[in-house]
Amino acid sequence: MPTLDYTDFSEKRSYFTSYFIHTFDELCSFVKCVCFDSNFSSFVFRGMKEAKYKCYSSAQLRTKGELNQEAYVSKIKSAIQAVRNSEFIMNYLDNQSCDKSDLQILALMQHYGCGTPIIDYTTSILNALFFATDRCENTQGTVDINDNSINSYISILAFDLDDPNHVSIEESNAVDADRLRYFESIAEETHGPQYRGLARTTLGSFFSLPFDELSNLGNGGLFSVKCRMSDGIYQFCVGETEVKYDISNERVDIQEGVFIFNANCSEPYETLAQHWHGGTKNYCINIHKSLEKGIKQCLYRLGITTDYIYPKTELSKKIIEELRSLPISESLKPKKSSCIMEQ
Repeated sequence: MPTLDYTDFSEKRSYFTSYFIHTFDELCSFVKCVCFDSNFSSFVFRGMKEAKYKCYSSAQLRTKGELNQEAYVSKIKSAIQAVRNSEFIMNYLDNQSCDKSDLQILALMQHYGCGTPIIDYTTSILNALFFATDRCENTQGTVDINDNSINSYISILAFDLDDPNHVSIEESNAVDADRLRYFESIAEETHGPQYRGLARTTLGSFFSLPFDELSNLGNGGLFSVKCRMSDGIYQFCVGETEVKYDISNERVDIQEGVFIFNANCSEPYETLAQHWHGGTKNYCINIHKSLEKGIKQCLYRLGITTDYIYPKTELSKKIIEELRSLPISESLKPKKSSCIMEQ
């Protein structure tokens, strides 16, 4: 695995267009702009507790880059199968009217503390600020406002889902559909008309592709869910075919979550994203840590607290306990700490 951290902002600028916030007036202007300017309506955000952190998935961080791609995919597949074998979780998905694709299972694992290839983003800038300031140790050290080193900042990563250079799962789906139509024509020509319609049939179940196939989509298995509707339902069309996908669970809805799927065993999101159709435009807003305490106080007044973001319901407790009891690699199981999200 490459290094986990950026050494300074000059290195980080190779991947992100960077902005800096040092006062509450600047922060308030930024938040108001995001919330009320229609130009930002298609942006999504990710809070990072340290500006120096690269954007790895939780599975990448927990496996520490010690596995090759084949072993990494095998470990993730084994964890998915363990969840599939859980009667309790499968019944939960049935009761939620959710599908049982590998993506659905990974979404549930991610939001209940497992290491997965999913990287969480949110459509809410306030939620992103919560994640950026939600320090598990609950300490508020004094940071010198005159210290402008990378260690003195938290970050909000952002990108525009409508950026034409952005590659989403919809575009991966469209590429896959074109490929299927090509193979359909070859199969029909070679083996007869019974293969006619293969592309349309397969496209409808695109989201049911197993993880090892998903890991080959996009650039190294990198893509995102883009067209979020309500209650975790995603919907889009490829040609005349409508595709819906459901990743509902009680946490993803509260967190207003969308996600990046990075199946690569070692490369962070931003490294792979540079190769997406000429490079996705990624942004990073670096906020000085001297503002952290005030941010947390403002979020608390708005009701955006740990109990709100991570509801401690009996259901969530049972899901986490079940995940911990399954024969999943210890490195991928939910941690016993109360802090579920990893940045």
